[in-house]
Amino acid sequence: MSYSILSIDKSMAKEFVFKKDLSSSSIILHHAKPEKHDTHLDRIDGIKSEDLKHFFEDVVSNLTTVESILLAGPGMAKTQFKNHLEAHHSALAKRIIGEITTDHPTDAELIALGKKYFQTHKFKH
Repeated sequence: MSYSILSIDKSMAKEFVFKKDLSSSSIILHHAKPEKHDTHLDRIDGIKSEDLKHFFEDVVSNLTTVESILLAGPGMAKTQFKNHLEAHHSALAKRIIGEITTDHPTDAELIALGKKYFQTHKFKH
């Protein structure tokens, strides 16, 4: 069984894939478009929302194919990403097995967190 932990916030996504051992990792950066000079809050929020959708699509297109995905990260980005998957990529959304809130852990801490989560929940690799 292969699985991954995906740490995501509104500026970056990091995926660590586990098989028999740590087999790969990747980083996807969010390069936000410059905000248009607009003072209306509804339009600014709309621009940011569209930009985030493009970032989420970049993440989707760069994800490794695994059977199970654990989402991690601070704030609401992981939940927004999961909601995006449910709306636009239902097959991928079904592979999300959980969400955990983290601050900004190091790569080593993310790897340890993923291994512990999957061992605790009886996933074999």
